[in-house]
Amino acid sequence: FRERYPERFFDLGITESFSTLFAGVFALKDWHPVYAVYSTFLQRAYDALVHDIALQKTPVLFCVDRAGLVGDDGPTHHGVFDLGFLLTLPGATIYNPRNIRELVSTLKQTVIGRWPSEGPVFIRYPKKSEELSEDQVRKWIEEPENADALRWRTLAQHPGSASEGEGRETLVFSTGTITQTAVSALSALGSPYRLIDAARVKPLDWNMIDLCFSSPHTKQVITLEEGNTVGGFGQYLTLQLMQRHGNKIEKFLNIGLPDSFIEHGANESLYRRYRLDATGLAEQFKAFSKPSNSDTIGYLTSVWGDRS
Repeated sequence: FRERYPERFFDLGITESFSTLFAGVFALKDWHPVYAVYSTFLQRAYDALVHDIALQKTPVLFCVDRAGLVGDDGPTHHGVFDLGFLLTLPGATIYNPRNIRELVSTLKQTVIGRWPSEGPVFIRYPKKSEELSEDQVRKWIEEPENADALRWRTLAQHPGSASEGEGRETLVFSTGTITQTAVSALSALGSPYRLIDAARVKPLDWNMIDLCFSSPHTKQVITLEEGNTVGGFGQYLTLQLMQRHGNKIEKFLNIGLPDSFIEHGANESLYRRYRLDATGLAEQFKAFSKPSNSDTIGYLTSVWGDRS
């Protein structure tokens, strides 16, 4: 972009709060500003996000890079807190696509097709990337718009037999690139389940949610994210599910990263340590899906609530 449109590219350095305000001014002049910033650095702009962007309903697109674990960059750079503070912004729209193809589609529809009329839009993506050629990415850019990229979708489903699950169904709401891992982890579950790709974290897709709860089965709800579970997607969704469909929910599990600073390490080793790899997720899914008579609230890797 800098090479093709140098007069429209601004390198503002390490000035996150000012850069946020700078982008907001362009939006007020009917330009379409796109601010690319690391998740961890966006923390420094929270005051500007509240007062200069969200409160003014200013349409700015934030491309939130390094969302999730960043490996050897360590605890100062893991992008695990942004969902917690972005979800508090009234009028914000937050996307968390599961792969590069969905990221391309989301960017296309936001920048070209549906530039927001008011309020900020945040698109999260990780440091790690898929091994793709430039030609493949360009092919996706040239594809027709895919409106489904902005909606929640069922990625995998196992209806089960009449005896499986004893009238229970496990609903797994996953957001971001960890959704890819969940697909393989769920294949060993056996009991009835449905995996929903929650590509848009805010606002929630109530059409899909209500459809999931339309069956008579008792629900066991799992949320999945590569971020801090305290104040994250799982807690945000679970609270609203309990308010709207609480009479159908037997128990819930919020899977993600714990309430601590995550250390240095290769992503693969961190996934194993925090049970976010396919093996760790499968173990958590199986343990949680077993019928429980407990009336306590306990903790696994994440938060586990039980209503029975």
